[in-house]
Amino acid sequence: MERMRQCEDCLALAPGSSRRSWRCRGCQLWRRQYPQRGVCPRCRCQQHLGQDGLCRGCVLSVRDEQATDTVLDFPAPTQLRLLFPGAAREAWRLGRLAAERPLESRRCVLPAVMPGQQVLFPVLRRLGAPELVDLAGRRWPEEEALKQHTLVLARQRGVGREWCAQVGRRLRLALAVRDAEGERKVSREILDQGRGMQFGAAAAQEVLEYAGLWHGPTQVTDQMRPHRKGVPAGIVTGCADCGSWGITTRLCNACVGWHRGEHRSMGRCSRCARDGLPVHPKEGLCRGCLAFVRNVRPTPAGFTQLTFAGSLAHQLVGKTAKPPLTPAVEHDGHAASLSTCDHVIQGQTTLLSVPRDWRAVHAVPHGALPPLSSEAVVLLEQFTVCLPATAGGQQNHAHSIELLHRVLAYTGMAEPIAERDVRTLAALGPKVSLHRIVFFLHERGLLEPDRQRATAAAPSLARLDKARMDARHRQAIEDKLQRLPDAMAGQVRTWIAVRRGEGRRPHPPADYTRIRRDLNVVLPVLTLWSQDGLDLRQITTGDVTSALSDRRGHQARGVHHVLLSIFRALKQERVVFANPLARLSLTTPVRLPEPLPSDRLRGLLDVIDSAMGRLAVGLVAVHAIKVTDVAQLPLTALDLAHATLHLRLRGQPHTVYLDTLTRRLVDDWLHERQQQWPASPNPHLLVTTHSAHHPALPPVSYCALRHAFDRTGITPRQLWSDRVLDEARQTADPVHLVQLFGIHPGTAVRYVHTAHPDKALPRIR
Repeated sequence: MERMRQCEDCLALAPGSSRRSWRCRGCQLWRRQYPQRGVCPRCRCQQHLGQDGLCRGCVLSVRDEQATDTVLDFPAPTQLRLLFPGAAREAWRLGRLAAERPLESRRCVLPAVMPGQQVLFPVLRRLGAPELVDLAGRRWPEEEALKQHTLVLARQRGVGREWCAQVGRRLRLALAVRDAEGERKVSREILDQGRGMQFGAAAAQEVLEYAGLWHGPTQVTDQMRPHRKGVPAGIVTGCADCGSWGITTRLCNACVGWHRGEHRSMGRCSRCARDGLPVHPKEGLCRGCLAFVRNVRPTPAGFTQLTFAGSLAHQLVGKTAKPPLTPAVEHDGHAASLSTCDHVIQGQTTLLSVPRDWRAVHAVPHGALPPLSSEAVVLLEQFTVCLPATAGGQQNHAHSIELLHRVLAYTGMAEPIAERDVRTLAALGPKVSLHRIVFFLHERGLLEPDRQRATAAAPSLARLDKARMDARHRQAIEDKLQRLPDAMAGQVRTWIAVRRGEGRRPHPPADYTRIRRDLNVVLPVLTLWSQDGLDLRQITTGDVTSALSDRRGHQARGVHHVLLSIFRALKQERVVFANPLARLSLTTPVRLPEPLPSDRLRGLLDVIDSAMGRLAVGLVAVHAIKVTDVAQLPLTALDLAHATLHLRLRGQPHTVYLDTLTRRLVDDWLHERQQQWPASPNPHLLVTTHSAHHPALPPVSYCALRHAFDRTGITPRQLWSDRVLDEARQTADPVHLVQLFGIHPGTAVRYVHTAHPDKALPRIR
């Protein structure tokens, strides 16, 4: 196989012998023509430099980049080339084709604005090759004159066309940025907005000066010089004394006059605690603080409001209009000033959304509140009418009405009311029905949901609580991961992403509640491994066996299940190579259902003091409906005319025929629900004080139902198992159990075998 050799100057590769010192024919001629050596500004190597100040390798790279419309970077690495017979001609032909290909601007970049329009927020851009391609079809009236000046300057310096092309590209970017900024000339800030184009900036500035398009820094006059110490000329900044923004000098005109005033002694301001400022002889304040305290009522003690310079700045008012210098600590001091307020005009948007301090509004007496508009009065009356007569004995309707009255008095109804403001004001007073107020405003389109409490983009209010619960679960999970080392915490986050369906393979997303519960199960094991200096990549089967041997029963099974899920996810994401639990299994004992003694079931409903609890226990004990399904029962599932209950079990429709006892329990509960919450929009059969008017319309919680079972001393699982086992004693047909209770056929067979062990079939192999 033929060997390759590389030129010492241009680094080109060519076939030939492996001689250590070799130069191609082109570099040999280059050395004879240009014997002067120096540092190339592009590759930063000691080479023979040509007329453009570049070495031969960089000249060839610049020509190739110019032919393909690529931005010339300085400094930049040298493009390696291959020296084969005919390769140079073919490369030249491809370069010509690329250069002759018309460029089409696919997007509008740097659109021009009206000349003379001042930019509010200047932007420092980093422009490069994409912007040059998009600007290929744009023309400027000054472009021809700039080209002529560039050629003249090139002849004076003795440089070639590569230099002219680079300066031309720099000038085109500068003209585009100038039009986008609304300027008539090019400044240093505009010229420096080229990515990797530091080369040619001085030449471009010289060309712009020849054409009369250069805007240099403002000359500092003798009148300005004493007031501008250490600030570059032409830079917009704030006043050194009062902080007013929008001047190009060190001090604004008002502070200059303050310095020239009589009886001004240099000292320390008693409010802002700054030294070296002319202070008022009696007040002891600088001009900025004195103007602020005389214009702002009440005066906050911690800050001074920044203003624009000129007519928009705080002006010194008369001494008679000066408020007290001591800030008001209590909000009652200026509560009277809040008796009147201007509402937001309809269609007016918020410039900056910040949390409001409602303590002053809360301190205003009810009689001193601003008058409500006619629409607000009608809305408050509607809220009063929709309140239930009683809500579990809570006497908080008056506080809820007063809170809504206070919010409407200060915000009006032209724009939606921020949920954050309602919650902040409710936290200051006695306990009110916050969910009822939020739900009422949301139904009428007058509520702006709090985006910080709900992370989803524009979620409906009915899903706010789920989003907030997920956010709390994520925060709790992240707090637990902070206790682990970074490597192990990152691996656990990968497992969480897979559980949420964000891995390499699609999976149904798991709920954050389940993920948090699984993390709590396995966290002691992970903490023990991290204390030993191990991460999940270093875990072996022996480590897992040792962790499981310390636990018994359901604890060992729970840890085994979660660890298996973690390592399967890490192997799927290619974080670990092997799963240490692949061939590890636990022996799970088969527990047979056990019947409950009859004395424990006698008088079961008499010890429960609520109609909802008696109905829940009756549905589980008589009809074997699991307590989780009881909590999810909709109100429409009940058919009183036919004494049936329609629900879905295991994804299939199931009908329960109510007996006399269960119908009486249902009647008692419906009567109590109508008395307690007649206007409840919750669609579930069982509701509580918390869920009756909750905006998310949630089902009753498991803890609320479990309270009734705790009074009986029997768990819901034991009660459900005893009912199915009792029915299995009466019949040995598993199909009957499936049709009656809607359970799985395997579960029905297991209960039949427990009730009739003599009829159990041998295990099929």
